[in-house]
Parts: sequence; structure tokens; C-alpha cells
Amino acid sequence: MLHSDSRLDPRAILPGAGGALMAGQPLPVSPGGRPAPIGIQLSPAARLIADLLGVAPAPLAVIRPQQPLIATTGPLLAEDIAPRLAGSIRDSGLFYESHLARWFHGELPLEQLAQEPQMQQAAAEPAMDEALRGLVRHQLELLVTPALRWEGEPWAGLLMTLLIRPPEARHQEDTGAAPQDGADEQGWRSELTLSHGDLGDIRVSIWLHGEQLAMTLTPETDGMAAQLRTELDRLSARLTACGFSSVKLDIDTDDREWQFDE
Repeated sequence: MLHSDSRLDPRAILPGAGGALMAGQPLPVSPGGRPAPIGIQLSPAARLIADLLGVAPAPLAVIRPQQPLIATTGPLLAEDIAPRLAGSIRDSGLFYESHLARWFHGELPLEQLAQEPQMQQAAAEPAMDEALRGLVRHQLELLVTPALRWEGEPWAGLLMTLLIRPPEARHQEDTGAAPQDGADEQGWRSELTLSHGDLGDIRVSIWLHGEQLAMTLTPETDGMAAQLRTELDRLSARLTACGFSSVKLDIDTDDREWQFDE
């Protein structure tokens, strides 16, 4: 069982610092009258974390599958893509420890756990390779900045970037920050970018709170904006059929200059 270094007594002087210091005793001083340096010893887990976070330049923390989610050129349905995207995130290894606990309590089959990189790495070789080190770093960064980023191809030829942020209220509970006014601060926020060689880019800002959904679509070209307007009612109807009580869709062409100036 691993314990955090917060369990260590910060008042203790470790070997090399002149013996142990008991609680309530003053810090030792050097001949010059200044406090003597205190030796610090990190646990193996803490040294590994420091090593991972000390990598410079830091690689982009992102889930990036090697293959398209669907390898087909036939008709595609959202019902086919959604579970594959969810599985790509679920089996990425970012939530391995949580899944391990669920398996231990009989809530998750071993076959599903075996799909995650940590299990595959353990079966292949004991040493941690670079891909797994990057994954652990991603886990650590998620603890500090809870934002999940996915990049890949839903199908060949279409690039997608997805950024998911948890509700502001949950982050405030963890950090002790003051709550924000307005219901829009309580929902999930996501940013979706689709890039197609012929059609250009489209960025979608998504806000989800309970059964309420709001989406702002920012197309790169006027032609795409015109096509989206003709299909907006159809898209709204399909989203409403998914069970949302409120669906709000907007097309924004005012912010395209800075949105796509990269």
C-alpha cells in the first residue's frame, strides 16, 4: 500500500542532518547562528512523481488513439461513434486506479481492465516505458487541472479534438473557491473541433446541465455556415429526441478570425 509523503513528520531530521529532532524542540543552528539545513528524503513514489513532472518541455497531455474509431467508408451513425469514443476514453488508463477498485469489489470484469495500458505494460515488461510515463503524468495533471483532452479520427479523413471540463461547482468543492452566480457555471463545458480537408474546420462550444443543452457552432467558412443554417432545425430535433428538455443552438461567425488564426 502506498502512502503520500504528507504522512511523514516534517519536524524529523533525517540521516545526514545531525540526528532526530523531537516534537517541541527548537531547530538546530549552524555556527553562524542560522538554522542548519534539514535533510529531505522522498519516498520512491514521490521521487517518481517529481521526475515525471520535471520533464521539460512537458508533452501535451492528451488521449490520442493510434487508429480511427471506425474503420469504414460506409454510412455512419452517431450510435456507432458514441460508444467507441466513450470506450477510447474509458480504456485510456487515466481512470485505471478507479477501475481497479471497482474490479476488486466485483463491479468490473477483468477482461475490461485488461484493455488498459497499465495492465498491458505489466504483462509485457516490468519497466515503465515512455508512453506509460506520459500517461501517469497526464493523470497527475488531471488532479491539478481537471480537463480531459482527446485527439484522433472518428473515421479516416476527419480529425477531431475534444476538451471536456467538469462542472464548476465540483471544482469549487475541491478547492474551496467561492461559488459563481448563474446556472451556466454549474454545467459541463466541452470544446469540440472537427477538421476536414475539403470542408474546413468547425468548432463547437457545448454546455450541458442536467437535461439542458446549449451549443455554439463556429464554422471556418461562409459556405459551411450557410449549410449549417439549413440543417439547424433538423439537428435541434435530433438532439431533442435524445431526451433533452431544452436545446439551444447558435451559429457564430463573428469570432472566426481569432478562432481559426493558428
